[in-house]
Amino acid sequence: MTGQRPPDPAIASLRRQIGGEVAAPGDESYQRICRSWNSTASIRPALAVAAASAEDVARTVAFAAEHGRRVSVQATGHGASGEIGEDVVLIGTAGLDTVEIDPDRRVARIGAGATWGAVTAAAQRSGLAGLAGTAPDVGATGNALYGGVGWLARAHGMGSASLLAADYVDAEGRPRHTDEDEDPDALWAFRGGAGVGIATAVELRLWPHARLHGGAGYWPLEQAPALIDRWLSWTDGLTPSITSLVWAFPAPDAPAFPTSIRGRDVIALGACADDAGGRAALDLLLRQLPEPLLDTFADRSPSELGEIQSGPPGPVPSRGEGRLLRRLDTGTAMAVLDASGVGRGGPLIFVELRHLGGRAAKRGAEGALTSLPGEFLLDAVGAAPDAGRMAAIDAVLADVVRAAGPADTGRSLAGFRGGHTDAPGALEPADLERLRALCARRDPAGRILRPRELAPARTGVR
Repeated sequence: MTGQRPPDPAIASLRRQIGGEVAAPGDESYQRICRSWNSTASIRPALAVAAASAEDVARTVAFAAEHGRRVSVQATGHGASGEIGEDVVLIGTAGLDTVEIDPDRRVARIGAGATWGAVTAAAQRSGLAGLAGTAPDVGATGNALYGGVGWLARAHGMGSASLLAADYVDAEGRPRHTDEDEDPDALWAFRGGAGVGIATAVELRLWPHARLHGGAGYWPLEQAPALIDRWLSWTDGLTPSITSLVWAFPAPDAPAFPTSIRGRDVIALGACADDAGGRAALDLLLRQLPEPLLDTFADRSPSELGEIQSGPPGPVPSRGEGRLLRRLDTGTAMAVLDASGVGRGGPLIFVELRHLGGRAAKRGAEGALTSLPGEFLLDAVGAAPDAGRMAAIDAVLADVVRAAGPADTGRSLAGFRGGHTDAPGALEPADLERLRALCARRDPAGRILRPRELAPARTGVR
C-alpha cells in the first residue's frame, strides 16, 4: 500500500463517477467530511469521499483497490479512533440516511448514515421501537454492528441480534447482500463483529412500544453508598422488562443543567420499564430511596428516551473504557466510584454501572456478538483535548478497571472503548477466530479498516 496521493486525473475520474463529494487535502470540504464526533482521532486520508449512494461506496472502494489504498468508513464518527493516514481513502456515509418502516413486518430498513434518533422518530409513528442505544445521535447501523446496548436491552436483547439483513460493499467494490438465506456467514459477522465489508443499508427488527416509562433521579454524591447498595439488591431476580443504570458525574455549572443539580457532584439512577410489571418494580425501588434533588421519571415516547442521559451537543475528544462485569457487590462498586475521582476533581466526565442480563444475556440470533456474558457493564469516560489530558485519563481508567477486578470478566465492549483502537475480549475466542478467518477470505489484502480491532482478551490493565 502506497502513501502517495492518487494521480489528479484518477481523482478527477472518480469525481465524475459518483454523485457525492470527493475531497483531497486542501480542498474546502476535506475537513468537513473528515470531521468525527470523537475528535481524538487523527484523520488525514489521501481522499475523503462523502458518499451519496451505495453505488458511490462501491465505486470508491473499487478506486481504492485499483490505486493500492485501504478504505475506512464513518457515519457520525462516534467510533473514530487512532490514525487514518495517507494510505487510506475515507468514505463518509452520513448521506446514506434513508429510513423506511414496514409496520406489518415490524422492520426498519435504514441507510448506513441514519442516526438512532431518526429511526426512532420514524418507527414510533407506527407504534414501534428499535433497540436504540442511550444516545439518539449515534449511527444506528454502527451501533448494531458492534453490539448495541440500550434502554430495551434486558427486555429484547442486543441491537446486533435485531439485525435481519444487510446490503454491503465487499473489499473489491462489489455490491453484496446478506440475510439468513443468502450469504449467512456475512450476516453472522455483521451481527456484533462489524462485518466483512462496508454496510450501506441494513434491516432491523422493531417491537411494539408506543409509550414507555423512564427517566432518572439525582441525589448528592455522598448518598452513593446507600443508593448503590439498595439498587444492587433490587436487581437480584429483577423482571427483564426493566433496564437500569447508575452513574456519577460532576454536573457543570451551566444553564443547560437544572438548577437543582447545577455545579454539584451527583449520583443518578436511570431506568426504563416497558410494561406494568417493570414500572411497579421501579416504583418500589424509588419508594425505598431518599427524596431526590431532581426526578424526571415519566411516561415517554421512544424518542424521548434519549433525554434520560443528556450527552454533549457536539463533537468531543473523549477516551473511554467499557468492561463486562460479573455480579457486583457494594464494596466493589464503591471502589470503582472512588477510583474514578468523581467528586474529587478527577478528569472523568462520568462513571456508570449498567445492569444487564435478561434477553441481553440470551443468544437470540446467530452472530459474532449477540449476547453478553456479564451481569453489569462498567462505562467510564473522560474528555481528552490534548496528550497530557489523555495520559491522565488513561491512568484513571486503569485505576477504575483495577478497582473492578473482583468482578471483571476480562472482556470489553467495542462500542464503549471511545478513543481506543482495539476491544480486547469483545468476542469469545472461537467467535474471534471464525470472524478473522471470514475476513481473511473475503478481504485478503486487509483493505477495509475497522475503527476498533477486535482482539483476544487480556489479563491485567491496559
